Amino acid sequence: MSFVVKYPCIYNKVLLNLEGKMKKILFVLTCISISHFAYAKTQNYILTNGGGVDDNGLLLKNTQGKTIYAYCNQKCGQWFDHDEETGGQILKKEYIEKKVQADIQFEKNADRVAGPSADESFYFIKQIKFIE
Repeated sequence: MSFVVKYPCIYNKVLLNLEGKMKKILFVLTCISISHFAYAKTQNYILTNGGGVDDNGLLLKNTQGKTIYAYCNQKCGQWFDHDEETGGQILKKEYIEKKVQADIQFEKNADRVAGPSADESFYFIKQIKFIE
């Protein structure tokens, strides 16, 4: 005879208690992951490249050497020249290898970038400025 059949009340209590604890643990883990990914974090980067045809973006290298492509979303200013080869824009040469401080956030497209669906997620620049 199994424990469940012999002591159904105890089994149900234990199960409900575990379920409540798991909900709390899942809630805490969800809050931590949302706070980690949802908010922009200011970091220093080096501009390595940039441009675009419909939507401009920058290729940024962080202090750990990781490169990130982030869409400007009208935050980059007049940093681009017309590129005859592609018909789009390219980062001005005087800005390549310059240090910047930027807030970048990974978000759903929400129709900001032409082409991909609104549900796809990309890095977007929230704020950017040159530093010494």
